[in-house]
Amino acid sequence: MNPKKYKAALIIRTTGINDWSGVPYYVTKAFREYYGSQGLVINATKYFHIPGYVFNKTIAKLFKYGYRLAGKPLSYSFIGSWFYRWVMHFVLIVKAKKINQSGFLFTFVPPYGINKKTIKVPIIGFSDASFEHLIKWQQQRELNYLERQVENASLRAVKKCAVVVCMFPNVYTELINKGFRPDQLILFDKGFNLDRDEQNIDVVKKYNNKMILFIGRKHYKDGALKLIDAFFDARKIIPELNLIIIGIAPGELGDALNNGIVIHQYLDKNIPDQLSLYKSYLQDASLYVNVAEIGGSYMAVIEAMVCHTPFILKECLELKLIFQKKKPSGVFLNEPITRSVLSDQIVLLLSDFRTWEQYSNNAHSMVSDFNWKHLFPKIEVFLNERNA
Repeated sequence: MNPKKYKAALIIRTTGINDWSGVPYYVTKAFREYYGSQGLVINATKYFHIPGYVFNKTIAKLFKYGYRLAGKPLSYSFIGSWFYRWVMHFVLIVKAKKINQSGFLFTFVPPYGINKKTIKVPIIGFSDASFEHLIKWQQQRELNYLERQVENASLRAVKKCAVVVCMFPNVYTELINKGFRPDQLILFDKGFNLDRDEQNIDVVKKYNNKMILFIGRKHYKDGALKLIDAFFDARKIIPELNLIIIGIAPGELGDALNNGIVIHQYLDKNIPDQLSLYKSYLQDASLYVNVAEIGGSYMAVIEAMVCHTPFILKECLELKLIFQKKKPSGVFLNEPITRSVLSDQIVLLLSDFRTWEQYSNNAHSMVSDFNWKHLFPKIEVFLNERNA
């Protein structure tokens, strides 16, 4: 047998730092740093861009129009289509020779079209959430017929993987419930989507900033509105309190905004000045708050915790499994989260330095080893143990 030319191969369909919360970007960066010239990176963007654009502007648009006429919602795009599966199969055929010269293939691209005749090395998949989970989580509804076909196709594809890396404990549990064995799954909930700045943070200054930080896009809007109401009440007790909101347009948040609130609809991490501002907010914030119904924006919570920032979040099993494993680093609130409940909790934390400092240190300590660079050694150990 010919020796392997590469230790591993990675296939991605997006390289932008702003795409998918930056996960593919930082995983690819960690892959390159870990494997160097012995890692093969295949950027499939050029294969998907034009077919995806055409499909989404034509066929997907027609399907959505038809469902809208029937009074039904539809989440459907190129990624879930038969056309995507065909393009993916084509990419794998084109790249099969190089991929088969590696130890394994790690794919961010849903592995439709993969078969053992084409790809002869172990396939490592990646999942942060199933399509079904996203629909239920973000839209609070069941899948319709077409969406169910997308979910079934995705599940069939994932079952072709030798191993699936699960980004959250609930994803791991969901796949177990769908028939996967523990030796097919790796739970890796220690990713971090910024370059770590290991500078010392002055926690006394950070506490005295009295800055509340909210990060989340429009599906977290209900959490932002609750926070704004609570902020006005808390500010009557702590006048120097200020609030930073990132990710939602000002017009989405009503007309009651006044001094003390700064809103950024978007901060582009590709633009150095905006990335610097984003990091400065994380480093300066006294408290991260997001009590949205669907959870607290996982990656943003981790970014805040790395910078010694305690949190206030809605009670959420997935987040609690990760963030309350050791010592408390913030507060989980149970429903109903009223204006006064949230306001009182903000005042309580920002009026008690001893408790705040304990949470701050615990937060940083809990995520101090969060880094995508640990993923690939874990995959190698996992595969070696399976083959032993």
